[in-house]
Amino acid sequence: MRLRALRVNNVGRFTEPTAVEGLSGALDVLAESNEFGKTTLFRAIEAVFLQKHTMGGAALKDMQPYGGGEPLIEADFDAQGGRWRIRKQFGRGKSAELFNLATGATLARSAEAEDELQRLIGASDGKAGRFGLLWVGQGRSMMSVVPDIDPETGKAKDRGERSALEAAIGREIETVAAGDEVRRVRVKVAELLDIYMGGRAVAGGGKLPKTNSMFDRALKERDRLAAEFAVADAAAKEVEAQVRKLEVLYERRASEAWPQKIAEARETADRAGRRWREAQERRQNLAVADARRETAEAALVSAKRALQDYDRLLSELEAIGRSEAQSAEACRDASIAAAAAVEKRRQGDVELATVQDVVKAARAALAAHDVAARRRTAEDKLEELARAHEMAVRLDTDIATAREKIAASRATAENVRTVEDAARAVARLEDRLAAAAPNVTIDLLPSAQGRVRVGGAPLDHGATLEAATPLTIEIEGIGTITVAAGARSDGADVARDLAEARRTLSVHLSALGVSAIAEVAGLHEARAAAEKALDVARTSLIQLAPKGSAALAAEIDTLRQRLSALPEGNFLADFNAAAAGLAGLEARLGDAEVARERAVEAAQQAEFEVTKLRAAQDRLTERRGEIERALPPLEARSGERARLATRVTEAEEKASVAMRGALALADGVPDADGLAALERAAEDAKSALQRAVAAASQLDRDIHGAEQWLDGAHEEGSQSLEELRSELERITQQIADFESERRGLLLLQDALRTAEADTRASFIRPVAERLAPYLQQVFPGASLEFGDGFRVTGLSRAGRGEDLTRLSDGTREQIAVLVRLAFGRLLADAGQPAPVLLDDALVFSDDERIQRMFRALERAALHHQVLVLTCRAGLFAQLGGTRITVQRWQGV
Repeated sequence: MRLRALRVNNVGRFTEPTAVEGLSGALDVLAESNEFGKTTLFRAIEAVFLQKHTMGGAALKDMQPYGGGEPLIEADFDAQGGRWRIRKQFGRGKSAELFNLATGATLARSAEAEDELQRLIGASDGKAGRFGLLWVGQGRSMMSVVPDIDPETGKAKDRGERSALEAAIGREIETVAAGDEVRRVRVKVAELLDIYMGGRAVAGGGKLPKTNSMFDRALKERDRLAAEFAVADAAAKEVEAQVRKLEVLYERRASEAWPQKIAEARETADRAGRRWREAQERRQNLAVADARRETAEAALVSAKRALQDYDRLLSELEAIGRSEAQSAEACRDASIAAAAAVEKRRQGDVELATVQDVVKAARAALAAHDVAARRRTAEDKLEELARAHEMAVRLDTDIATAREKIAASRATAENVRTVEDAARAVARLEDRLAAAAPNVTIDLLPSAQGRVRVGGAPLDHGATLEAATPLTIEIEGIGTITVAAGARSDGADVARDLAEARRTLSVHLSALGVSAIAEVAGLHEARAAAEKALDVARTSLIQLAPKGSAALAAEIDTLRQRLSALPEGNFLADFNAAAAGLAGLEARLGDAEVARERAVEAAQQAEFEVTKLRAAQDRLTERRGEIERALPPLEARSGERARLATRVTEAEEKASVAMRGALALADGVPDADGLAALERAAEDAKSALQRAVAAASQLDRDIHGAEQWLDGAHEEGSQSLEELRSELERITQQIADFESERRGLLLLQDALRTAEADTRASFIRPVAERLAPYLQQVFPGASLEFGDGFRVTGLSRAGRGEDLTRLSDGTREQIAVLVRLAFGRLLADAGQPAPVLLDDALVFSDDERIQRMFRALERAALHHQVLVLTCRAGLFAQLGGTRITVQRWQGV
């Protein structure tokens, strides 16, 4: 597959129809600045080939522009010997169409188009397949390429990548099945080892047997027997220890006088309790006195507040009287100003109506002039469309001629590729045969001229010959020398395959009507020229008449009908002067409108001031009423104030008496800390009494318990120690047998890993062979080390291996790109070519290393397409290939 063009509309930042045309199919480079949309184009390629047109949700939202819109993507590509176009509309109105560009016919639509596209590009089941290996998005060029491993999560996921590689490799090696067999045996050994080592991990890195396995049950039985043996052995020793313990307890009970100690502790506890209760009573009396004092002080505060509130109301009433006089005068002045503002607003209304009538008349005259101008523009457009229709008819004739030439040519891309594949097969077999053939160098003396014949033909000069097949050298007067081919076991098979490949090449050349591979290029170029002429004519026709010449003719008829429906209109003698006059009138109209608005605002503000002043007067009147209602009648106000002052004096006297009473009770009362100390002393004495009683009781219980234990020990007896020892020895031997079997399985597992490593080396060989030329181009003398699943694990240089994770970012990125080029070469050799797409890769390379990478990319483009998207236009100018640009998508 080779990409030839890409077109997008309403995809990411591309909100206008945009196209990338003219891709060569070899090395193509798009160099644009940051945020140009290169990554959007990369994702558009992924979407049009790998996503169904029915997709929605987050994937569709990510593709849409910020302002919304339905994404449209179209791509031209070569595949299966033909050139095709896939067009997908996503979102509302979703659709898919597949076109055959050689015939211009629609091949399939909707789901059938999706299925046929998958068949053409060699994809299946909606999986990325080989494209997932070769299409490298922005920021992912440093990620090590491992088939069917998600680079973001590192988890296995079947994306068809490993299957694509194995299918390509299976054409060259016969170890794929053997490798599968080794893996199956290793899985079986792992299942058996899981019985012996499937339990939890223990210190030292080991693992216990699987739970409830025979090995696990044997270990548990051994532990049980060992525990019972230890218990039985210790039982006799425990009886002796208990006897000695009972003797000690008897002596202790005889020596300690616990009744006397308990009596003394009880007397101390009673005395401490009485002191604490007396202190509590004194503190309660003081609390009552403090409560009386606080009540008297609160009454004093209330009396003072009442007197202060009464004085404040009298002062506020006096201030309201002064404010009412000032408010009445301000209200009169504001009413006069409001009347003047209303009159000015009326004058503004009259001026505005006059100017509006004049402006309306001027606008009508200019509108009639505009109608006349539009009619003239339509007449000019009609003349232009007529010329375009004439050219479109000529292009239709050119397209028909080019299609006839293409239909008559047998040098299709598929036929040419078939011939090229056959030629490459012959070359590979000749190389394999030559690799095993010995080289024979013959140097002739002057006297030997004409005396030596090789394969029946005379040899007049010295030469170096390859003995790919048996070589006969005849020397006149001496004899015959036969040089056989190398001892390669498959030499005869390779020779037969070579003969068959040559016959196949001859058949394909005959089908094209030529006898030599060199003539194929001329036929293909002639067909390509016709295809290019067809593309140019189609492109020109799309640009000139996107919907065809018939649609253009219909558009001409429609325009004529519209023209006949347009009124005549009237041209002004001096349009500019009329427009300038209208501008002046509109400015005058604007001034009138502004003046009127200002007059309206002034009138509204004046009326608001009047309303605000009257509201203030109302609030003063309302507050005067509230105060008058709160105060007693005018003649009783001085008496009320005297009563409030007397109440304050009486409250002060009561507060003083309560204070003296509280001070008198405070003498001799402990504070909170003192009371807490007395409580702790009482509790400590009580606890001491309880401890003495408990100690005496515990001693009695200990003696009683020891006596009962000895009685029970003598009655129970114990199992024979010899029987337990015999069972323990038997189960220990069984465990030793299990451990021996586990060691054997571990040895077998190591042998299988070695065999699998050997198989993996053969499996990697086809990839390594394709990688070698690129690797030597960038890292001379180096080699890569591969692990499971084609994972690159290290780089060997100068005989020293380096772990991949310890290499620099630039080196790891270069290795990742080279491995993808090797995958691309392998797939191309297997007849499944696909483009290698690199979005802003090689961002960490130094000047020297990037030049080598450029040469590797150029070399890879000889076998399959390489498409490079970069923001480093200056640096990548040194990379060969075709420079492609972004242009407007014409005729979308």
